Amino acid sequence: CDPGYYCLEGSDTPTQYRVPKGHFSISGASAPSPCVPGTYQPVSGQSECLECDPGKYCVDFNTSTQEDCFPGHYCEAGTVNPEKCPAGTFSDAYNLNSSVYC
Repeated sequence: CDPGYYCLEGSDTPTQYRVPKGHFSISGASAPSPCVPGTYQPVSGQSECLECDPGKYCVDFNTSTQEDCFPGHYCEAGTVNPEKCPAGTFSDAYNLNSSVYC
């Protein structure tokens, strides 16, 4: 099967089933693979997942959307769980991508 698709036994086409959002597949896949925490895929039929952007986080498997990093926390690229601003600092802003902004 083509990348971004998967094929069950007896398939007569390399694009039998399109991989759903939150998943990916490489060439020759017989099932879609889930995006792992810290990654996401908003488009179906893809051959890889994307790393979560700085200021966002992706906590679950099969993620198709990124979550905004919330006040009092920061999220570097690929964040699974937002990090708390260090002691003695604060932030009331969303989507911080580094502790230097706390």
